[in-house]
Order: sequence, then C-alpha cells, then structure tokens
Amino acid sequence: MDHPPSNRAWMYDRCLRGRGALKESFVLGVEEFIIKACEQERYRRDGGLRCPCLKCDCTKILNERVVKVHLYKNGFKPNNFIWEDHGETMVETNLVNDVTSRGMETEGEPNEQVMTMENMVYDALMQTQPFQASNSSNMEEAPNEETQRFYKLLLEANTPLYEGALDSTLSMCVRLLACKSNWNVPNQFLYFFAKMLLDATPIKSGLPKTYYDAKKISQRIDCCVDGCMLFYDNEYGKNDGALVECKFCGKPRSSNGVLHHPFDGEAWKHFDRVHLDFAIEPRNARLGLCSDGFNLYVQASNIPYSCWLVIVTPYNLPPDMCMSKQYMFLTCLIPGPWNPKVGIDVSLEPLIDDLKKVWSGVLTYNISRRQNFIMRAMLMWTINDFPAYGMLSGWSTHGKLACPHCIEHSKGFRLYHRRKNSWFDSHQRFLRNEHAFRRNRKAFKKGEVDMEHAPPYLMGTEVWNRVNGYPKVTENGAPPRIDGYGEWHNWTKKSIFWNLPYWKDNLLRHNLDFMHIEKNFFDNIFNTVMNVSGKSKDNEKARMDLGLHCRRKDLELKTHSNGKMFKPKANYTLSVDQSKQVCHWLKDLRMPDGYSSNLSRCVDVNRGKVIGMKSHDCHVFMECLLPIAFSSLPTHRFMLYNIERGRPLEDGRKHSIHSLQDGENIPLSFFDCMEHFPIHLPYEAKLGGPVKYRWMYPFESSAYIHANFPMWFKKKVRLPIIIHDEPLSVRNQHLRDLSLAPLRCVKEWHTYFVNGYKFHTHAWSQGKRTINSGVHVKGLIEGAKDDFYGVIKHIYELEYNTSTIEKKIVLFYCDWFDPSRTGTRVDSKYGIMDIRMDKRYVLFDPFIIAHNVEQVYYVPYPASRTDKRGWCVAIKTKPRGHIDSNEIKAEVPHQMEEMSHVNDIIEVEEKSVLKKWTPSVEGYMDEETSESEEECSEEGQSEDEDEDSFNTSTSEES
Repeated sequence: MDHPPSNRAWMYDRCLRGRGALKESFVLGVEEFIIKACEQERYRRDGGLRCPCLKCDCTKILNERVVKVHLYKNGFKPNNFIWEDHGETMVETNLVNDVTSRGMETEGEPNEQVMTMENMVYDALMQTQPFQASNSSNMEEAPNEETQRFYKLLLEANTPLYEGALDSTLSMCVRLLACKSNWNVPNQFLYFFAKMLLDATPIKSGLPKTYYDAKKISQRIDCCVDGCMLFYDNEYGKNDGALVECKFCGKPRSSNGVLHHPFDGEAWKHFDRVHLDFAIEPRNARLGLCSDGFNLYVQASNIPYSCWLVIVTPYNLPPDMCMSKQYMFLTCLIPGPWNPKVGIDVSLEPLIDDLKKVWSGVLTYNISRRQNFIMRAMLMWTINDFPAYGMLSGWSTHGKLACPHCIEHSKGFRLYHRRKNSWFDSHQRFLRNEHAFRRNRKAFKKGEVDMEHAPPYLMGTEVWNRVNGYPKVTENGAPPRIDGYGEWHNWTKKSIFWNLPYWKDNLLRHNLDFMHIEKNFFDNIFNTVMNVSGKSKDNEKARMDLGLHCRRKDLELKTHSNGKMFKPKANYTLSVDQSKQVCHWLKDLRMPDGYSSNLSRCVDVNRGKVIGMKSHDCHVFMECLLPIAFSSLPTHRFMLYNIERGRPLEDGRKHSIHSLQDGENIPLSFFDCMEHFPIHLPYEAKLGGPVKYRWMYPFESSAYIHANFPMWFKKKVRLPIIIHDEPLSVRNQHLRDLSLAPLRCVKEWHTYFVNGYKFHTHAWSQGKRTINSGVHVKGLIEGAKDDFYGVIKHIYELEYNTSTIEKKIVLFYCDWFDPSRTGTRVDSKYGIMDIRMDKRYVLFDPFIIAHNVEQVYYVPYPASRTDKRGWCVAIKTKPRGHIDSNEIKAEVPHQMEEMSHVNDIIEVEEKSVLKKWTPSVEGYMDEETSESEEECSEEGQSEDEDEDSFNTSTSEES
C-alpha cells in the first residue's frame, strides 16, 4: 500500500438510491481493501484487521469476515480515503488529486457552495490554479503537519454529505453551532437533531454526532463581555488564551457567568496553576469522596445499627456522565453498630495510603489508545452532610463557632430562654458599606450599627499552619480537648486528609451539602409559617428572647385580663383555616411521574401539617411551590437562592443576603446555622462549579435502587454483556431462574412444618387449645435488642420458572409488633421480653422465609398487674427431638411429607414491592382446578412473550 489509488469515491457510495441494496462497486472495493490490508505487516502484528467501519472507527481488531459485514452494514468511517491505520502512507499528489476530485458533483457539475470555498482559498494564496507545484526542485515531499490539517479541513468542506447534497460536513457544523448560539439550545438537542438528520439521509456518515464533534471543526475565541479584548494566543507574543478575566476591566472571561462543570470552578484552575506537571496530562484523574451513614434496618429500633459508606467518583468525564451511578465506586465500608465520629480516620487510613500512592503515579493501561502510561490522581474535596463534615474535616459543627467559613469571626450567640445558638443579625457585614441595612437601628438588634467587613476566606496553606500541630487520631488515639476549643476555634483533631501532600493546595476541601441545608431551611420556613405545634421556631420562648434583643413590641408576649400570657399572631404565620387550605391544595396537587414523590401521603389535613417529606420533595417545594403555597401572606419573600440554576454568582450572593435580611422580622431562633450557610454557598459554587456535582442526592438513591431491583436484576442476568466482541451472559441456572420472578399462581397453606416446628396461621389457631402462630427473627446486635416478633397471617408457597428441577420457596406473611421501646422492652434483670400486643410495625417487609424463623408464644400477665395491661411475655420454644449444639445451623427446611391444604391455587396481584403484595383467593384444588390453571398459564405466557417458554401450570396435589 505504498501508492493509494487516486479515486476511492466508491467508499462513500454504498447503496443504490431508493432500494438500500449494496452497489457492486462498493462490494468489489471492500474485497480489494481486505485483500490489501491483510498483506500488510500491521495485520500480522495485530493478529487481526482493524475495522474501519463507522461504529468501530479502527478501535477494534476483528477477523476479515466480521470486518466485511461491518462495512456492508455501517460503511466506512468519514474521510478514510488514505488507509493509514492499515499500513498505507500518505502521498501529496494523491491527496491533492483526491481533494480536487471530491470538489465536483458526481454528475460532472460543480457544487456552487463548495467551489466558492475553494475559490476563496485560491484567492488567499494568490494562485490561478489549485496547488501549483514549484519548479525550483523536482524532489517530492510529504505535506507538513499544518498543511495536512488544512487539507483535511478543505476535504471536509468539499465533501458533500451525500450524493446530490448542497451542504458539506463543515457547513453543517457551522449551521449546527449557529443554531445553538442563536436559540441557546442544550447540547442534548444538538445530539438529537444530528441523529435525526443521520436517520433521514441516505448515507450515514459526514454529520457530527455530538456538539463536541461539531466544535472541533470550528474554532471559538472568547471575548470580554465589554469587548475590551479577545482571549487567545498567537505567534507574535500575545498570550491571553489562559486568562480568566479581562486584563483591562477585570470582568470574568465567561460571557454569562454560567458554570457547567467542576472544570469551570476556580478550585480546579488554581490546582492546575500550582501543579503544572499534573495538569499537563489530561488523563490524570480528579476525584471526589462522599461519606454517609445509614441505618441497616428499616425499623424504629431503640439501638440503630449505624453503617458508613465511603464512595469515590471521578470528575474527568463529560457533564452528563459525572456523578452517574456507573462511575461511583464503593471503596470503604465501615461496619457499626456505633457511629465512628472523629475516629473515622482509623478506617480511612488504607484509603489515604492508596490516594498517596496514585498521587505519585501508577502504571495504567489506556484501552482507547492501547498504550501503557503513568496515571496520577488527586482528591479534590469531600461531599457529606453537616455532621459528617465535622468527622472528616476535624472542625466541630456544634456551638457558636459551627460555621467553618466564618471560624473565629462568627457572630453566633446563645439565646437565653430558647437555649439555642442563633445567627440572627450576622449578615449585614456581607453587604456593601453604603447599604441602608447597615445603619438600621430598629429593624434588627436594637441600638446597634454593623459596619464590620465580611470575614476573609482562608486559603489552604493558612488552615494548614493552624492545624499542623494538632493531634491525629491515627497516632494518638482519641484526641484530648484542644486549648481554646469553643472560644476562638472548633478544631477537634488534625484530619487524616492532611496526610495528602497536595491537600493544602485545594481551595475547597469539604463541601457544605446543599441538599441537607435546603431541607433544614425548608422545614424551618414551612413549620414556622404553618405554625406547626412543636416544630415552629415561633414559640413562647422565642417571643421572650425577642424582647431582649429587638424592638418589636407588637410581637412580644401580652397579658390577658385573667393574668395569663398569650402570643400575638405574627404577619408571617397563617391562620388555622389558611394552613388547612394549604394542606388541601397540596393533597390535590398532581405532578409528572418521576418529578417528585407522592406529596399527598405526607399531608395531615386535620392537624394542618406535613410529615415525612423527602429531601428531593423539599427541593421541589423550595424551587417552585413555596411562593404559590404562601401567596396569601402579606409578604411572602421566604426563599433560598437556587445556585444550580447557573445564575451569575455575584448576583446570587446579593440575592441570598437580601433574602436573609428581609426575613429578619421572623423569630431569632429561626436563624440557626442552616439558615446562615446559604450566605457561603455562592462562594463554594465559584470554587467548585455547579452544585449538582457536589451534593448528596446521587449518593442517597438507595430507595430508588431498592424499588427497581427486580427489573435491574432481570436485565443484568438475561441480557448479554459484550466483552472483546463476544457476548457473555450469566450462565448460573439458579440466577437465571430467579431473575424470571415466581409464577403468579401460588399455593396457600394453613399448616407448615419447618426446622422441627409446626406453624399455623393465626386464623387457623383460633378456637384451638394450642397456638402455633408466633414467630421470632433474630437481629444482629447481641442482647436481642433488635429482634422481631410477630404472628403468621398467611403461608405461601412460591414456585419459579425452571427448565430443570422444581424450585419452590415458602414465605410467612406476618404481622410484626413494634420493635421500638414503645412496643418492645427487655427486662435486663430477668431477661424477659415484653411485647405490646396492640402496637404494630407496618414499615417493615411483612414477608419472611419460613426456615429463617423460630417459634414463640405470648403469655399475658395476670389481671392484678394493671401496669402490664396490654403487654405479653414472648417465650421462645425449642423443637421437640432436637438437641442444642454449637454447630452452625444449616438453612435447610425440615418438613414432613404430609401437609394439609386449604387454598391450593390463588391469584396474586403482581407488585414491584413485596410488602404491598396482597393475595386474594381465586379457587380451590378440586376437579375444576384445571381451568384456573390454564388461565394462569396463558396469562403468564402473554406477559413474558420475549422470555423463554416455561410450563406455568401447577399439578401437585397433597
């Protein structure tokens, strides 16, 4: 392949017009390509042929037959006239001839638009003929790199999208970019629009597939918002391409102040300026770390089991891929049962060692380039809620110095009657000096004028100098109380993250979590305005503190004629009727699927309150619904600035300050630390970029995963995974049968023998001298403090689709008693377990596998024990004929062959969450059962037409 042919137009003339069949010239050309490519040394070295089709793009090595099929189906990748990936070399004459030949239409008529571009190039070069050769020398040379890039661009400008088209690849890219600029459409729209055009054109190549592909062909130069200068470099000494602000007016480089990615934040850019050797290699990874604790049980246990996860996610990804689930890696699991608190550094030490290792560099394989290289990685920041902020950073989040940005300059103070810390009247110093709020002696603290400057934000090196001498948990154990704690600092330890050699060079080391701040902000606003008893910040003690600090006689406590004190109604609270109207409005509110959870389930209309709203529900309410819900107030100006909207940061900070200052008329106790933190969120957004890459929402999606686990499991097991061009799927037949879910026709029993016990349903035990419906499930904490006790309501036998042996499992549907202290108590002296029989726990899954339970019975107290009325003692039983041993019990059911039936075949409503699965009796196993079985069988087959066919009928008889 030393001299490529001059005419390879057949490569992009694949199908007959209107028919879709392959042209003979294309088929012969593909055969010629494969024969020549297989003769090259590269073919023998790679062990196969690089596929040049549109999808593979020479990144996959396949055999000749598969390459031929790919080319027939997808065609060649764009601009592949020179087969460089298969050993062919570029020659100037052929390239020039190819460029000029592609500038003509196939019918012989020149393309007017293409010829215009070509003529512009010739005029600029002052040539009358295209690419005239010099007569000074007969030696031929290959074009230099700059010329090759120009030829490639000119080739794209001269190549029509398809036969007969008036637009080239370059002109279409320009039009797509103009579309985005003129109407400010998102990148996803350009992707959809380009895909639609590709589907509509006869040849599936030439058009850019993404906004990034379109932008690569054209060059964009940023301009100052006032037109003072251009941000670009040239060969004449102009080096303004790296500036982040105008060197004349000082305004930021971006025209709209929108941050799209952490790369746009100042923290990323600052680190690049400090560590140039790290920034040179674009493949070096930037990481974020999230740590959060969760309760292992979905129960109201008096001793919760706290388990902590540490997740690492990379940021070297496009904006739509960052923080997605497939790029979240669980690196550390810290078991409970107790919260590790400041001792979390002990568990993080192996992870910190790994981070120090990857900072030095590790040998890594680049799968796209098929090269080994030294990759480095750095940790940018941590993402966590506010209690975990104190655990990871070492700055305590309690007391008057809780704010990690204000530090010793905090203006928090303790309320005398409320006995809580308040940041009331601490935001005026963030305003400009001439603002009217600074000199207002009546609306805020009485008689005070605040002319202080805003506290400075400390750099990483300044913080390092402060904590360098403090003790570390990994070296000294539990650290002692540091001198000055609570007075001029809140440091409890030297965090283990300071072991990272670059940690002091990070501008933003720990993030204030927007999600939890917004939820707490919403709870305080909503409960105060709705005047919810026990939740409102506007109570009697708050009114008593109001008289000590402010001049608001109309809101202070008044005295009735009978001598009793009462609280005057404030203009920022709703009346009882107005609160119920808001609850009615919220209960009837309907929103699209996936936008929010069902808010109506949280509404208690009778009491005028909302209970159990999730963090995302609060986010939706704060973002859109709050002004509507409280529109009946005289001034409904409670809001939290929505930073993720991309509003200019300076305007956002002013908006936050004014919102907080306008709310100074509400109680002092309202302004806890969560109401103070929004003042610092714009600063963190300026450093770290959009808040959606630094909040906890992606990490707290376990509920979504749990609800969609059946479909996820089925997809992972049944669909093949392509690895090295070979489809791989799960071959374990047990997992494949499990993924199909059980049959919808199940059996119900009233008696079941397992583990040596005889169990009855609660209904079957009524009227008998014995009772066998009590069950007990062990927990994980010693002392039986998290055990479950209940009674059996139903016994179901499930059968799974299988092509081998029968696979059945028996489940007990139980009523569980309340496991919290209000429903379950343990006598530490005698070891007696008391159960409150009228307390149920409905939040827990009602199903339990039969051979995981033990049998208990409940004994009531004598009538003389009036203090134990309604309580019973749970007594565990041992199976008859079994001898206790220290061996681990094998989870194999022990059951007798003869069992009594009640309802052989029942119809079960299919639900994605088992605890909502309510059975209903359909028929009995008798002579007429076969008809019901056929209906169940037909229904199951109609719902799973794409799955393997299994016999769903039930034929077992007792």
